[in-house]
Amino acid sequence: MAGDAPLEPQRGAFDIPDEVAYLNTAYMGPLPHEAVEAGRAAMGQKANPWTIGVADFFEPVERYRQAIADLLGADVEGVAVTPSVSYGIATAVANLDVGEGQRIVVLAEQFPSNVYAWRGLADRVGATVDAVPRPDGGNWTAAVVGAIDTDVDVVAIPAVHWTDGSWVDLDEVAAAARSVGAALVVDGCQAI
Repeated sequence: MAGDAPLEPQRGAFDIPDEVAYLNTAYMGPLPHEAVEAGRAAMGQKANPWTIGVADFFEPVERYRQAIADLLGADVEGVAVTPSVSYGIATAVANLDVGEGQRIVVLAEQFPSNVYAWRGLADRVGATVDAVPRPDGGNWTAAVVGAIDTDVDVVAIPAVHWTDGSWVDLDEVAAAARSVGAALVVDGCQAI
């Protein structure tokens, strides 16, 4: 979070050879050793399904929700876990009102999971999905804020662009969205 000390080097937490410099983690990051081991343990448990109890479906998810809430400085009740971004976005689409002639703002080249459902909604209600063009100077925040006006009902953006990791200042975008009564839907998958 802002003002926190910089993160110490983490290369040793990953299985990355010394001669490799992998920079495209906004697209697909390597798994840390700890995550690989957790995955192996889960697969081992799945191999013996008779050992899986009811609590195994709930307790890990609640720990995860709390960890994400702590990371974001949020209330755990505001953290939802879905099997994919598209499910989460579909839930937002089903619960937000978008009026005929109104706009839904997304980023150009945004990950499809946070675009397709908005297009479907726009088609159903007579709204439009407007993709903010990639800014020449790289300042997505200013570009998104500049696209928000009273015709916007929803701003559906990621915290970082999946193709290059460029970030959006969500506080500034949230303030602009609130100023016109628009909902802000954030795909935090790449950032978290």
